[in-house]
Amino acid sequence: MTVETAIIPELRKSRISAACAFGVHAMLLVALVTSLPSLVPILGLELRHVAYIVLALSIIAAVGSTLMTLVAKRTSSAFSIRIALGMLVVSGLFLAFTPAAAENARLPLFCVSILIYGLSVGSIDATTNMQAVAIQRRYGRVILNSFHAIWSVGAIVGSLLVSAGQAIGDMAGFGPHKSAAGDVVSDPYLYPRYMWTMITVVLILAVVSLIISPKMLEYGREKDSLVDDQGNKIKFAAPMKAFAALCAAMAFFYAIDFGIQNWSPLYLEQLLEADKATAPLGVTVYTIFGLIARSLADRVVNKLGEVKTLALAAVVSIIGMIVVLTASNAIVAVVGFAIVGCGVPITAPLCFSTAGYMVPINQMDEAVGRLNLFNYAGTVFGGGIVGLIAGDNLKIAMIFPLVMAVLLLLTSPSFKKPDVIVD
Repeated sequence: MTVETAIIPELRKSRISAACAFGVHAMLLVALVTSLPSLVPILGLELRHVAYIVLALSIIAAVGSTLMTLVAKRTSSAFSIRIALGMLVVSGLFLAFTPAAAENARLPLFCVSILIYGLSVGSIDATTNMQAVAIQRRYGRVILNSFHAIWSVGAIVGSLLVSAGQAIGDMAGFGPHKSAAGDVVSDPYLYPRYMWTMITVVLILAVVSLIISPKMLEYGREKDSLVDDQGNKIKFAAPMKAFAALCAAMAFFYAIDFGIQNWSPLYLEQLLEADKATAPLGVTVYTIFGLIARSLADRVVNKLGEVKTLALAAVVSIIGMIVVLTASNAIVAVVGFAIVGCGVPITAPLCFSTAGYMVPINQMDEAVGRLNLFNYAGTVFGGGIVGLIAGDNLKIAMIFPLVMAVLLLLTSPSFKKPDVIVD
């Protein structure tokens, strides 16, 4: 029996545990983001403020990612991910209960909750990917897309839990009060429905976290590994040009991803005159086909290699965005968004996967932490800066994802795995 064969059972447990961490993180994130519009009247906000909250989350998450990377460098990602999961549980409880505070304290407390949650998001983003990259190195083949596929599953579960909470509330007589014409007159049970949904999500998160935390991959981060034999600090070993291209690719992907999620419903409704039922379908099909792409991508990468796979994904995404921009009706545009979903969502896993092979094992956490920051750069660009540049011109807002997909194609040669992988 080889060493590799002997450690596979333990590795498999670590892989399942890390994948579950991806899933519960996505579940809470999507449950919160989906619920935010319903909290607008409780918090005394307007709908436009929801976008500001999401952008603030991205900026705060970058800080959380940076801080947790420093912790991981001096301990391990196994230790760090346990802290991050605990932070998620605590921040989830804060988010569930702060909207019930006294009216004059409600919004400030909720903002504090968002701050804590943002730090948690950055921490869990970084540490889950650190674990995934370390596990992949030990498997000896590309498996990183499978972790991100579970993230997509968790996102779907989170949205379904919110929908289920609303439906159960309605069936139990705790739904909004409506007039004879079907218009909402008042909604006295809005917060209780939100609270119990969030409590359910946080309870699932807490139970799963307790089960998976002891099973994370322990690969150590001795302080001595940060310095050489002469006591000098070891420099980050990744080839800078190639690593910079990965960082750019990460930003391009999240600019596309967040741009589609932010602008596609408005594009379909206002420019292509889609009805209320059709307008959200762009995001829906993009998410579903993204899950399918991530589920299949590891096999494709192991067969074609990282460079060809990313180039193929970028070309598919370019074709999809051209279909969207030239569509004469909403249904054709929805098909275009589905095509984009078949390509671009595999970018982030490929970035982390390739970065993990560029550095020695004792620098993988730092590589993942640095790369993860460009997640938030792309999110801020796709969600905020694009809106400022495009203004009311939704055609311009949708041209940006096409440009990003072209730029993504140009980065594909940098995804070549090194000929010699240093342990």
